[in-house]
Parts: sequence; C-alpha cells; structure tokens
Amino acid sequence: MSSTSLWARAGGRVVPSVFTRGPWDPGLLHGGAVGALLAELAQERMDPDFVPVRLTVDLMKPVPLQPMTADVEVLRKGRRLQLLESELRFGEALVAKASLLALRPVPFDGGGMNPPLAPPPDSPDDADPMPWGSDPDVESFIGGGQEFRVLPSPALGAGVGWFRLARPVLDDGAAPSPLARAAAAADVGGAVSARHTERLAELSFINADFSVHLARAPEGDWIRLASTSRWGANGVGSVVTELGDAMGDFGTASQALVLDSS
Repeated sequence: MSSTSLWARAGGRVVPSVFTRGPWDPGLLHGGAVGALLAELAQERMDPDFVPVRLTVDLMKPVPLQPMTADVEVLRKGRRLQLLESELRFGEALVAKASLLALRPVPFDGGGMNPPLAPPPDSPDDADPMPWGSDPDVESFIGGGQEFRVLPSPALGAGVGWFRLARPVLDDGAAPSPLARAAAAADVGGAVSARHTERLAELSFINADFSVHLARAPEGDWIRLASTSRWGANGVGSVVTELGDAMGDFGTASQALVLDSS
C-alpha cells in the first residue's frame, strides 16, 4: 500500500489528494473516496465498544478537489445502538453527508441457524484489471487510489469484480478500516454492473448515494462485488451488490443512479 494518503488534515480542514479524483471531471472527487473519509471520521467518534453495521452516504453536490471542512455529530447513544452523522462542506455548501449506525455486540448462540461461510468461486487472480484503471501512479482514484478488477460477464446489467484500496484514507499512517474499505467498494457497484456495450462511452451513470450493511467486518485487502443494476427509461437506476471476501459474503450495498445519454 502506498504511503501517500487519499486525504490529509490541515488547519481544521480535510484536503483531498489527486488520488481522490473521479472519472467524470478532473476537478471533482470519486464517491468512494468521499465515503471512505466520512466512514473514518465517524468511527473516530464512535464508541469503541460498538461495531459499525450500516453506512449511508448522500452525495448532495459534486464534491470539489479543494480543502473542505468536516464535522461529526452523535445523534443518539443507547445501550445497544449508536447513530452518528458526518458532514462535508465546501464553504457554506453541504456537499456530502453520511449516517453511521453502530451496534453493541453481545454473545449470541446462532449455531445451526445460518449456513456456513462458503468461499467464492473466484479470486482477484481470476479477474482482469480494468484497462482504464490499471496504472497505480495515475492521479485519480481509479488506478491511483484503488485497484479494480472484473470478471468477464455475458449478462446485461450484472457483473462480478474485486476491489481494494491502494492507499491509506488519512495521513495518520493507519491502514483503512474495514468499514472504509467496504464503503469505497460499495461505490463501484454501478461500474461492475454497467452495460458493457459499444454505447457505454456515450452514457453516464453517476450515483447520488450509496449504502452498505455489514453482518461482519470484511477480512483481507480485497472485497468482492456481485452487482446487478436496473436502468429505467425515466433516467433513474438502482444497483444491488452482494459484498464478500475470500471467506464468503459479509454484507450488501445499494446505490441510486442518475442516468444520462446526452
């Protein structure tokens, strides 16, 4: 993992590096980089006796490649549940926010009520690097900030891919948390399930939000996405993703898409 982080903290602000750039505009950020940041900041305020189980990120406006301010508020703290909200602002404008739900784990005898974990039928070694995201030094989140591989799929609107963060989220030297890695991966479900036809270059499918639910923390660097999407004639789409690692499934993710063919 490269030592150059996605974000730095300076003078009470968070500063994105060039490795947070998104694919649609060089001056705007990738949603996965934003989600990873908001996940890490919320967990800094989360009670360490709790575990994160759901993160929902709303991308309110295009997030610029500029220094911004971030704030985290504890909305509720109970015996078993904690709810936090993190916000990212550029000047006075709210550009993104996230809601983190955390639960206190307790002993639970679930023996026999769930099927055992089943390793997936494929691995990152079976997948092909995306041709537009295979350069680890490119100044973009795709390639420079993460590594993204996909398996060939004949299905329209469905696919399988493997994803890993290639850089720390913050400049404190810490490895990305499991939640941050899952949040960053959740944002690429639309690309995994995109219509890989000759018309793809004409289309945009920008997500307005994404959510991830964790039944357990992902293990290892790589996260597997099995994604399906539906594109409506009204310019609205949705993505549903099963998230897994080398051990098996660990959670789900979803996205709402803003579709454009102009």
